[in-house]
Amino acid sequence: MMADGGEMGAFRDIRPGPENTREFREALGRFSTGVTVVTTQTSTGPIGITVNSFSSVSLDPPLIMWCVAKSSGRYPAFEAAERFAVHVLGHEHRDIAAGFAKSATAFEHLELAQTGRDLAQSSSDLAQSCSEVAQIESQMAQIAGETGENVSAPALFDDCLARFECTVAQKHDAGDHQIIVGRVDQAALREGDALVFCMGRFGRFLDA
Repeated sequence: MMADGGEMGAFRDIRPGPENTREFREALGRFSTGVTVVTTQTSTGPIGITVNSFSSVSLDPPLIMWCVAKSSGRYPAFEAAERFAVHVLGHEHRDIAAGFAKSATAFEHLELAQTGRDLAQSSSDLAQSCSEVAQIESQMAQIAGETGENVSAPALFDDCLARFECTVAQKHDAGDHQIIVGRVDQAALREGDALVFCMGRFGRFLDA
């Protein structure tokens, strides 16, 4: 008998293996999680991926972790990245979660914070129009040095409950996934209700 008076279903024993991957995945899916979007910069622009494997690790030093599947087409970019940002989504952000689950470049409806790469690209476009590429690049290098702006800074957006800007601290091989541990360089948060993922569905946390 369950606490709410309902009948408890019978357990199905599972020995994880290739023949019952689906059942093992279903068992793991019984654990409810929050939902995040992890972003980074690449040579062709920003990318993101929806992730529910995010977890805190340490307060001192400030460390977090998440896992990326090696089978993902986005794995090479995140495996090579030195910096990334984790965006914790609110219950109103399920479209953002669904967008980055399907596409690495689902930034169409998001307003990104300007990064050093954006500034460099803007200056490059201007330089080409006035034939002063070398001069503009030199000026941008000076600006980056003065402001501490890193052109490899990950793409950031404010449409989230919390955000963690991180530098990769450790990477660990873990079967068909890689565990990425990040040291948090900057964090931000606001009030709101979290988006929850459980048993393949998005939802919202309610008090018991």
